[in-house]
Amino acid sequence: MQADNQSLKVTLTIDDPSLIKTKNLLDETRSAMLGLIKHVFATKSLKKEFLPFLIVLYRLGQTVSSIELLLHAKLDRDAATLMLTLMELRYDVLYMAADLKRTQKWLEHDKANTKPWRVTKLIHQLFKNKGEHDAELELYRQCSMKKHGNPFGGTETFPLGIKDGCLVFTPSKFDPKLITIYLLWGCAECETVALTAIEIFEREKINVSEFRRRFENIRRLRAVMTESNIKEALVELEK
Repeated sequence: MQADNQSLKVTLTIDDPSLIKTKNLLDETRSAMLGLIKHVFATKSLKKEFLPFLIVLYRLGQTVSSIELLLHAKLDRDAATLMLTLMELRYDVLYMAADLKRTQKWLEHDKANTKPWRVTKLIHQLFKNKGEHDAELELYRQCSMKKHGNPFGGTETFPLGIKDGCLVFTPSKFDPKLITIYLLWGCAECETVALTAIEIFEREKINVSEFRRRFENIRRLRAVMTESNIKEALVELEK
């Protein structure tokens, strides 16, 4: 497999310190994903069941790059539609990881108008805790509303909307905090898929300890940065 690390990297000029740190974390996430893919492809223990996980990891790297570009172009509504892609791929990976026989159905899927499994079914299957289930479903619905142009979303869905009988316009702006939130979210989706895949590879005796360390460090840093971001947002609300 030929894959260039630069093909997943986005080069941008950024001067916000928090956003710079988030950008660096995302770059490390993409680099670690690509390194993991190349490492597993190079092993002599490559199995057909591994392919969906490797394919999804590569797609994730491309999609978070697209999200990053859209956010810097002030197109956060379009970025939200791509977050759905990350979420749906995470659901697929978690579902297949629970039973590797499902990878065969994923690989042999032959319908252009639907995925192998309905998203709502996966959410119900994967998240048994009511709080997690409801939060996951609500987040998915919010992004779906933007993707499908649901007028109920108002200016969340469209830059032009109707409010109290008046036409309302919400101009696009460069918002480092919003970009940071989205990029940390993208990192979280990628790290979850990567660590899930790593568990599968380790179960099959493939040495991916280097990548486990990298992704666990990414998870730790991302959690710290997310907490800091939330605290900053709360401080601003109190002003």
